[in-house]
Amino acid sequence: MGKADNAKGDITPGRHRYSVLACVFAALGGLYFGYDQGVTGGMLAMPSFINDFCVDDAFRNCTGDTLPDDFATFVTLYNVLYYMGCALGAILGGFVADKKGRRAAVFFAAFSFVTGTSWVISTPAGMYAVVLSGRVLEGVGVGASSFSAPVYNAEMAPKEYRGALAGFMQMTIVTGLLAASAVNIVVQ
Repeated sequence: MGKADNAKGDITPGRHRYSVLACVFAALGGLYFGYDQGVTGGMLAMPSFINDFCVDDAFRNCTGDTLPDDFATFVTLYNVLYYMGCALGAILGGFVADKKGRRAAVFFAAFSFVTGTSWVISTPAGMYAVVLSGRVLEGVGVGASSFSAPVYNAEMAPKEYRGALAGFMQMTIVTGLLAASAVNIVVQ
């Protein structure tokens, strides 16, 4: 292929392999966004979660209409603090992207989400503050990813694939939701 071929704007997929792979990797942030959104609803109803975070010292029954007020407050905080973390993450993701670059913002998002998830899944029963802190950190990761990954992809993508790769994160979010629904059905 000569220099004249490149001047015509021919598509050369081999030359863009790294850019496309980097965009696909960055868009995987949508996968954990969608998965986390979808799996939370199923997890909150699992007997193991209820036993770890609802049953108090009196071993009250925490099913159906007998949920105690403190558990309802905990579940509300479990969701609301996640969304507050998302908003904070979008702001922090923008700051990191401006100061350190888009790639650093994508890695910041992934690190925050993985760390927060590790806190949530490794927390002993009844440690409410640790679980809620983990949810905030998960939210920071998701918010930063929601901001930085599409921008990174739009900037990194070759012009021939820019639209598809910039919007690829939307597909990974929906794929994450689908995967979470399947997992919820299997583990019920």
